[in-house]
Amino acid sequence: MKITALIIHYYPERLHHIQRIVNDLKTSSRPPDHIIVFNNDTNIEIKIEGVDCVNTTKNYLGRAKYIACLLEPSDYYLLIDNDITVGKKTIEHLIKCIPPESTCFCTAQQGYNFKDLLHKRKDINEWEIRKSKETDGIISSLTFCSFSAILKMLTLEIEFRLNRKMYDNALIDDLLMGMSNSPVIYPAKDEEKIISLSEEGVACYQQYAENEFTNKRDRFAKIIKNFTKHG
Repeated sequence: MKITALIIHYYPERLHHIQRIVNDLKTSSRPPDHIIVFNNDTNIEIKIEGVDCVNTTKNYLGRAKYIACLLEPSDYYLLIDNDITVGKKTIEHLIKCIPPESTCFCTAQQGYNFKDLLHKRKDINEWEIRKSKETDGIISSLTFCSFSAILKMLTLEIEFRLNRKMYDNALIDDLLMGMSNSPVIYPAKDEEKIISLSEEGVACYQQYAENEFTNKRDRFAKIIKNFTKHG
């Protein structure tokens, strides 16, 4: 089994977290086979010894992690934001969660269920549950998924990006990833748990207040959920 980890960076306030995340990945009980850092901050260049660093001249937002990881052919991908890191046994634990003979697998640190409005969702967190729980979607600060799960997301894009003209990356990518793959959140304990790092006062969810941005995201989520449930 080959695993590639991709760390996505944007907020300059969190730049100092990147080396910590890389170190934690390399010293975990089951290190990834390959590590990529994708740098969305166009004002700096990141270089880390032994790590493939992709520096861009454009901010590709969260979509970058789902696409850039595919540069390294792998069986599974660990996609990480720059405000969390792995525990000593996180990757080992995630591998054990893969069902036997699974061909498509997607899990995360957090998931959610919702009825009508996404911003009124009920979050499901790995550190709070005792049994695995199916969810409508994922909160993609950390996602562990198979190659086939990313393909399912991209296949669903045909309907929503091409046929329905939903092009806003800030609104749709994590929705497509979660809702196309019937994700399951698994309980974690002790060194299996993902470790939160400081947000340093910046976070994308701060944009998700009740405003036009959130209202549009609510509409997209409802459309995608209805489509994936009823085809």
